[in-house]
Amino acid sequence: MIKTNNLMKVMWRGCNGHSFTLSGDREFGGVVLQSRSGLVASVSRTLTGRANARGTNVDGVVFDALQGSLTVIIKPNKFSGQSVDEVWDSWLRSWSTDWRKPGTLTILGKNGSWSISVFAEKNIGETDLSPYSPNVGAFVSTVNVLALDGLWSGTPRDFKNVEIFDVYNAGSVDLHPEIFWVGEGQSFTLPSGRMIVLPTVTTEHRLSLDPGTGFKVWDSDGNEATSVWAAFRGLDVRGPIPPGEIREFRCSPTAWLRATPLHENPWG
Repeated sequence: MIKTNNLMKVMWRGCNGHSFTLSGDREFGGVVLQSRSGLVASVSRTLTGRANARGTNVDGVVFDALQGSLTVIIKPNKFSGQSVDEVWDSWLRSWSTDWRKPGTLTILGKNGSWSISVFAEKNIGETDLSPYSPNVGAFVSTVNVLALDGLWSGTPRDFKNVEIFDVYNAGSVDLHPEIFWVGEGQSFTLPSGRMIVLPTVTTEHRLSLDPGTGFKVWDSDGNEATSVWAAFRGLDVRGPIPPGEIREFRCSPTAWLRATPLHENPWG
C-alpha cells in the first residue's frame, strides 16, 4: 500500500451525490482514508521498428483504464452525529458497480485540483468487524475502483473576450484545447500561426483539437455534429501544448477556448 500525503485533501462525491472528505479534515469525518493503491495512469505504446533497423518509434499511446483501491477507516461522524453503522450505510450507498453511474474522486494538493470519475470494480466486501455489532468503534474497509477515462482532469480554464492569450499546461501529458463558437465569420489561430476558418453555425458548437478524437465537433446539446465536423476533414488543426509549457492562441471576437490539463499521477 502507498500512504497518502497528509497535506493532501482527498474528496469523494458518490454516485448518489453524497460527499465525503477522506483526508485533510480528520477530526470530524466519519470516513478517513488510510491508504490507497494504484490510481495512477497505465500507459500502452504502439512501437514499430525504424527503417535503419536501429531502435523503434512510438506510433501511438493509449492510457488504459485506471485501476486501484482505497482503504478507509469507518468511524462515527462527530460533526453530523452519525453512528458508525449509519456512516457505513451512507458509504456503501455512495458506490455503484455500474460504469454508467460513477462518482467523482478529487485530489486537492500542492499541484492543484485533479478529478476523475470512478466506480466500484466489484461490490465492497465484508468487514472483519460487523458495523452493526454493539461497541464497535471503528473498522477498516477497502473498495476496488475503475476509471475508464485513464487520466485525471484538472480544472478547466476558459479564455473569452480576448484576441490573443497564452495557455499553460499544468498537467503531465499534452494538453489539447477545445474551441467554442457560434455564428459566421469566426476563426482561430494555432500556435503554429495557421488560421482556421470555422463553419457558420446557428448554435454554439465545440471543436476538439485532440487528434485522438478525430477533431470531432459537438453541438450545444452534446450531440456529434457530423455535417459541421466534415468541414475539418483533411485539415491539420492540432494545437498540442506539452507539459509545463505555454502556447499562444488567437480567437475571433465571439469564439473562445477551453483548456483542461490532464495528469497521470497527481498524488505526489
